[in-house]
Amino acid sequence: MRRSPPTRRPLRMTTRTDPALAPIVKTLSVKANPERAFDVFARQMGDWWPVHRMAVSPGAKGAPPRAVTVEPFAGGRIYETAPDGEEFDWGVIAVFEPGRRLEFSWYPGLPPEKATRVGVRFEAEGQGCRVTLVHDGWEGRPGGREARPDYVTGWDYVFGQCYGGYLEPA
Repeated sequence: MRRSPPTRRPLRMTTRTDPALAPIVKTLSVKANPERAFDVFARQMGDWWPVHRMAVSPGAKGAPPRAVTVEPFAGGRIYETAPDGEEFDWGVIAVFEPGRRLEFSWYPGLPPEKATRVGVRFEAEGQGCRVTLVHDGWEGRPGGREARPDYVTGWDYVFGQCYGGYLEPA
């Protein structure tokens, strides 16, 4: 009895995301329309950002910054201003669409080549808004695998408690 040659199946390539480098995704429902939620996130970041815990200049200057600024346009900077006026860059705006989405590189206290990416979307939901933050790009950042866990808990505090608390959760 003669056997048929084995059937060859094409190779299938699959990519698996390394959990240690997977995007961080955080979602909030807030009692604000998308325009207000966007404005608070982008234009009023200095009002809700916890500069006493999450800033660059205290380590460099010994005191919390006097301001956090988001320049409201693509190519604009996100930066903190130390008490002595020195500016520390946190990132650069890639997309600035009021009421819809904000995307920026993120490298507080690091050189720009170590940047990750943050995207924030604002979607109407009932009487309020659903805000989704996605922080990715860990695979391109030297030390990304080691840095990512701190951002998982950091965004719970900064995005969930500080930003969400400022807006009042739905």
